[in-house]
Amino acid sequence: MSSEIVERDATDPDLERKMKLNMLAAAFNHEPKVGLAANTALELSGVSIGDNASFEIPDFILPALRGLDRKANLLDGPLLIRTEGETKRKFTLFNVSEFLFHKDLKVRGAALAHFERMIGMKDPVLILRSERAINNNSKELRSNDVSRWKHAAVAIGDALKNDFLLNLSGFRQCLGIGYDQGASEFFSQLIRPSVDSIDTIPLKTPNPTSQKAEIVKAIDDIVRISKSLKQACEAYYREFGHIPLLGPLSMGGLIEAWTRVKGSQQNVWAEVRRWANESKRVLAKYHACQVFSQLPSYIPADKQGEFWKQVTNLIVPLDAEGDRAQLSNLQLLCILTKHFIHYLECQLPGEDSERIAVGSFAIAERLASVLAERAEVPGWVLNSIQWDGEISRRTWQITHPVTKNSNLQLAALYDSDLWGSSLLGAVSTSLDKLDLAGVESGALDRLADGIVGGMIEGLPLTLSNEDSPTFSFQVSTKTAAETWIRKLATGKSVEKIEAFLKAKENLENEDFFGNTLPQLLKLRPAEQVLVLAALRGLAFTAKFPEDLVWKTLTERAEDTDLLAQLDPLAVDALLSALLTFQARQGGKWAFELPHVFAQACERVSEDSDRQELLFDCTVLLSTASGTVSAIERLLAGSQKQKLQPVAVSWRERILELIKVSPPWAAGRMRGILASLPSL
Repeated sequence: MSSEIVERDATDPDLERKMKLNMLAAAFNHEPKVGLAANTALELSGVSIGDNASFEIPDFILPALRGLDRKANLLDGPLLIRTEGETKRKFTLFNVSEFLFHKDLKVRGAALAHFERMIGMKDPVLILRSERAINNNSKELRSNDVSRWKHAAVAIGDALKNDFLLNLSGFRQCLGIGYDQGASEFFSQLIRPSVDSIDTIPLKTPNPTSQKAEIVKAIDDIVRISKSLKQACEAYYREFGHIPLLGPLSMGGLIEAWTRVKGSQQNVWAEVRRWANESKRVLAKYHACQVFSQLPSYIPADKQGEFWKQVTNLIVPLDAEGDRAQLSNLQLLCILTKHFIHYLECQLPGEDSERIAVGSFAIAERLASVLAERAEVPGWVLNSIQWDGEISRRTWQITHPVTKNSNLQLAALYDSDLWGSSLLGAVSTSLDKLDLAGVESGALDRLADGIVGGMIEGLPLTLSNEDSPTFSFQVSTKTAAETWIRKLATGKSVEKIEAFLKAKENLENEDFFGNTLPQLLKLRPAEQVLVLAALRGLAFTAKFPEDLVWKTLTERAEDTDLLAQLDPLAVDALLSALLTFQARQGGKWAFELPHVFAQACERVSEDSDRQELLFDCTVLLSTASGTVSAIERLLAGSQKQKLQPVAVSWRERILELIKVSPPWAAGRMRGILASLPSL
């Protein structure tokens, strides 16, 4: 019998896929044999390892599915969790979707009813694809015709297995009882989701920059139908809480509309703060601070200190010892968002980058909210986020998928503290109306650090001349700095901001790059990085000084050989700018630029570290442009013996990345393997 399975497994790829997925689910349920779902799929494919009648289930399952077992916890998720023993510290878990395949109509119907209750929830637990699968197949599943109900069970079961929101609920359920093995299996589907699992997550405005009117109308509708301010805040968060909207599009805009329509302005502070404190969503406190940044008149006089303390903690968070936090909830959210953008752009090259970014913000917010419910995020989760984030970053950097850049995408990719920058932008727009009396001197220094940090990163990156900004991070850091200087007047915080403001103003001068790039090697390493970070910002726009950059790169004089002498960190910033412009421009930037780096790689033969760095740059520029001649030149030239081990290492890295990369990215990387030697 096993040989028959192996034989069919080897000749039927679709069956192989279904078997692996279903057997994984069976293993999770601690079944020593193939479960109901797997056996049904096998039977429909012409393989039989026993009738489903032989798959027995405990007597308490049906009462538990019907909510009649006090020991069973049937939450809005995929798992039925039953406590065992008097201590209630032992659990038995069942994946409810398995019971969709049971021979007993009562069991199937009870399992189906569990998922039907999830349809249309205000805070969705199922993606639309799953809801449609249930609605389209529920009648067939309740049929007594074996073929009909089995096909319906497979259709529904496959949809549920591939549902990001349902898997997220399962992840939460497992974390709640400390079952790391189960949580890990769900997490693997969350951190690297299939496009099918997320493409029908409800998003009211997937392109907010061009849908401002729709957002304003949605806010008006929320105000009209909400019975309380708390309910209105919850409704706004469900629709738009995952992105940092500004002005009338923000939660502050919601409160303005509420007071205008409802006429009630009492207890706004108390109601919004109560909602934020009771909410389990990771960005609730951000939105509460944004409301009172935009509408400072609602801050009671005796609550100014509390407001500024919350704002400061969000912009520059501290840990329990009073030091700057290494990884706050919002910083973890930024890491997840960046990962999902990298990952999905490699899944969907050429797609609308703002739509991808909005979707990435949405799923990152949901995952980060579940993690924020824990007093401490499990170490294995942080390690997985770090590992998968690095894999997606490397894949994106090597393949550099071409998309039409958007403000939201760029901010997420290049601002390591996007939500802090966004809140700082919101505060800066109303700073003249805000009372700084309640701000402690130490907090002012931390806020100054936040402003300086934004200027160092060269943000915001604005690609179009919008009549009004869509997002809070689009508030100019220069404007914010000038406002803070005017408001604070004197002190160390002002001096710190003024120093960096002067540097930023120099960077924005039209003649700056013309004067600075030829003299770049005379600058200190930190200054080199700052200049090239600003250049990276221009690479996304029509202002990139193309001719000047090309001349600077190809200069051969001993004292101006940029690639041979530039600080390594500055080389990384330069490479980021060049990869971006190369992807947009093509032409000589695609075909000749890799050779510019290859030639520099040959010139620095006496510096092995520099030579390896420039070889890395050559590989990245070649892969991103789909060319290999520069690599072949190096490996056939005078430096081939020195570069051979580096090339072998690159081949091994690319082979490992291909194993976990989506088809498009894997195909792009395979194109360069022929030019890289093996051991």
